[in-house]
Amino acid sequence: MRLGDAKGNLVHELPGVLWANRTIPRESTQETPINLVYGTEAILPAEIGEETWRVRFYDNTRNLESTREDLDLVEEKRETTERRICLYKSKIARAYDNKVPPHKFEEGDLVLWETEGTGPCRKIRC
Repeated sequence: MRLGDAKGNLVHELPGVLWANRTIPRESTQETPINLVYGTEAILPAEIGEETWRVRFYDNTRNLESTREDLDLVEEKRETTERRICLYKSKIARAYDNKVPPHKFEEGDLVLWETEGTGPCRKIRC
């Protein structure tokens, strides 16, 4: 990722970037991370100071009831999301399999064999 002119402003831009990351639905789940954790959509910072429909017609008792209902349904939503992730992974695997040709090795073919170390360090000497 190239920052360009924003390189010095990264600390100031980070909260907005993280907020966007948490409130945009993922392709794999069709849900936002906040919705999967809390069972509800977040109010955007721009909505807090403005007179939007959600802010204008906010009712605390109705909000508490709605939050309880959302929390009751959050487990079902997570299960649905888990099924969507499995479908997404199989879709990605099919796309990969269509692009990458299969390789068949015969006895005597030379292949590159990578051995992994037993610990976190992959160097010869740690």
